[in-house]
Amino acid sequence: MNIVDVVFRPDGVPLPALEVFEAETEDKVREIMRTHSVVQYAVMKINGQPKKVVVAREGVSLTLRGKMSTFGGPKDTGMKPREGLAIIRDKDIQDRPDIAALFEDKRGPALGRRLLNKQASYIACRWDYKTTSRLHLLDSEVIVRNPLTGKTVKAKPADWGPAEWTNRVADLSDFAVGELGLKTDDVCEVIIPLPKGANGPVLPAAAGSDLRGAVVAVARGQFERFHGIHEGNEPLSSRIKGYWDELQGVTGAGFVFEDTGVAWSAVFVCWCLMQGGVQHADFGFAVAHSRFVFAANKRRQTDPVGRYTAQRIEEYAPKPGDIIQNNRAGNSFSFDQAVKMPQYKSHSAIVVAVGEDDQGLCAITVGGNEEDGVGMKRLPLDGATGKLVPRKRSPYISIIKLD
Repeated sequence: MNIVDVVFRPDGVPLPALEVFEAETEDKVREIMRTHSVVQYAVMKINGQPKKVVVAREGVSLTLRGKMSTFGGPKDTGMKPREGLAIIRDKDIQDRPDIAALFEDKRGPALGRRLLNKQASYIACRWDYKTTSRLHLLDSEVIVRNPLTGKTVKAKPADWGPAEWTNRVADLSDFAVGELGLKTDDVCEVIIPLPKGANGPVLPAAAGSDLRGAVVAVARGQFERFHGIHEGNEPLSSRIKGYWDELQGVTGAGFVFEDTGVAWSAVFVCWCLMQGGVQHADFGFAVAHSRFVFAANKRRQTDPVGRYTAQRIEEYAPKPGDIIQNNRAGNSFSFDQAVKMPQYKSHSAIVVAVGEDDQGLCAITVGGNEEDGVGMKRLPLDGATGKLVPRKRSPYISIIKLD
């Protein structure tokens, strides 16, 4: 038997028609959620076969329904003592009284074990950052509802979770759970507001290959997880060590971690590429940007338009997944000079979006070791050609074409 909850709106305003989608993976559920509000996510028998389906209607909010648990506070031994939060940063506590109210120490740091579990209302979900960015969630409150009693409570997004294997959709503070009259593994509903006038990112990534999409997703994910955290603080400091160690395991040499203070921007780019599916044998991961750009220039000599080749900024318009390289520390190397030199100071970052904002056409990049963390930058593009607008400070050198 299939049971579907129905709620009639008292104002009589008609709702969009319900639609049924087959959704075997969470990625498919997230895709549906970008334009629809989920009413039910359950296993149903279709032609005698069990299928995961989503019942949803077009809407301006996302609704999740499923089991819940609790997290946070000094007694949450499931979190490491220095484990940070995906949504809230140290700086947010200092700048935002509403965020500071969630913590026992109003001066920071933003650690899960410091949350006021018994006094504050907060929540963790497996947020889709393409639809609801970290900054949007930071400025939002979600509504959590007990479907059996109709009781609701507002909760502040604080972290990402729970893990998919738990078969739960949300982790709540004990305070929120008490207000709702719930206990672990009871069913709740989570209603998440969407950004005004948006059903997706402001700067959508251009259509491209699966490899481009995978690399962009990795880089965006690292920015959402670690933006605003200093390289010397957890959880970023441990993740930086992981970048080095995991590349060392794949390459076998060259990526020996010493300290988070050692430049790690090239390591970050290589790790994102590796996680997205780029092979070391094809690209040539290196601890210096100039080295993998030198290799990209060598590939250009045999196949000028092939994958992982260096391109001149005046000849090629960057796309999501490409790598933009620029001078650093007062350098002013040109493309022609870089072809001949494997070692010089430079920086590069991954293009995660190309689009238009209120200032015009631009590319958005994500890079490591930018202001001692994972950073995002806006680079102006020529409105007619889509190519980078040259600049005098830290001038561009080249673009590595991903595929």
